[in-house]
Amino acid sequence: MRPAPRLWLWIAWGLLIIALSYKRKVLGEEGIRPWYLPGIGFGYFILAWMALKCHRLRCTSSRGWLELCLMSILYGLLGYLVVQSAFYPESFRPMLYTTGTAFLIYTLSILSILFIGWQNFILIITKILLCFGIMNVMLVLGQYLWPDELNLLLVPFNESGFGVRISGLPGDPTHLGSFLAVAILLWFVQKKNLSILWLPVVAFLFGTMIATGSRNATLSLLFGGTVSILAGERRKWARFIKVYIFILVLGLLTFWALSNTQSGLKSLEDVYRIGDQNAYSRLSIWQEVYGLAGKLTFKSLLLGSGYLFIHDNYGSPYNAFIRIFLNQGFLYVSVFMLVVAGLFVVGLKNRHVFRRQTIFALLAYWLFFSMFLDTAFAEFFHSAELCFWLAAALAVTNKIYARDTP
Repeated sequence: MRPAPRLWLWIAWGLLIIALSYKRKVLGEEGIRPWYLPGIGFGYFILAWMALKCHRLRCTSSRGWLELCLMSILYGLLGYLVVQSAFYPESFRPMLYTTGTAFLIYTLSILSILFIGWQNFILIITKILLCFGIMNVMLVLGQYLWPDELNLLLVPFNESGFGVRISGLPGDPTHLGSFLAVAILLWFVQKKNLSILWLPVVAFLFGTMIATGSRNATLSLLFGGTVSILAGERRKWARFIKVYIFILVLGLLTFWALSNTQSGLKSLEDVYRIGDQNAYSRLSIWQEVYGLAGKLTFKSLLLGSGYLFIHDNYGSPYNAFIRIFLNQGFLYVSVFMLVVAGLFVVGLKNRHVFRRQTIFALLAYWLFFSMFLDTAFAEFFHSAELCFWLAAALAVTNKIYARDTP
């Protein structure tokens, strides 16, 4: 008996997310991603298999010019990175990682939606991310019990209420916090279709996300959750807000209970480094990076200066859109932002409340997160990028018929 397609997707997406997100990080050394290339290879194998299955089942019937245009333009933007790398050969390797991963996630999401329907697909991704969060929490707890055995996976960073800023398999507290935030956000939107037994798990993951000390993940989650409420039906806002407040309170209490210090509020202050000048330095960083624009020619400002321009001349600008503007040029970032606006328009026009809320929540989370961290079209996979490509796939399949779509 053959496994159900949903089981195949569980296995494929679960292995893909773990392989792409794992980073072996040792203090004082550069992080390495030993499973990244095998994960991409496995992902493309699954993509080819699903493309063949969709073709045989004749799942697609194209309708809706706006969705088709957005789909084509997004593929075109990825193609532009490849073309640009021909003029900047040193950027070919990171560009290849970027386009290869983005193309894979985007296309595989579209095929998955066409194959089993958008709602089943989002539920699968939600459960996978929740399970991924639980696995990371278990590994973190295991590190404290058996530090010598698990130190190859989890490395202590800054002091916090847990004693360290936990990093998990993604190898960085901010990345782990973002994965947990995305899992919680998707659960929040799709909770009607999930068991109530997930509620304490989500609350525990929320407390763990706070322990990562990722201010960006926490604020992006709150922003995405708020936008998802506003994108829903007005008469149901009160119900969403009640769950919203309940998760916030229960998550904070969970963090407080697990804190090793006497004062949970004090440890929370330590985790989020209240008063740390780093929280107020982003504006000065952006101003310094924009200063580089004055040294560029008109052609470079228009068409870009190469994928590695910011990295080689400054480092991280802590803003994805500034990096895209200087690396890929004004035309590129203009088209890209028009596409983002188009995705919001398609989401707004969707009459299915859960689908509309999911698109808005994912795009809002990605937009807020990218304002303060350099993730959009980044070299390696990041959960914020997963949000963008999932939202894009949901939007562009809005009027494309899928077999067994609810």
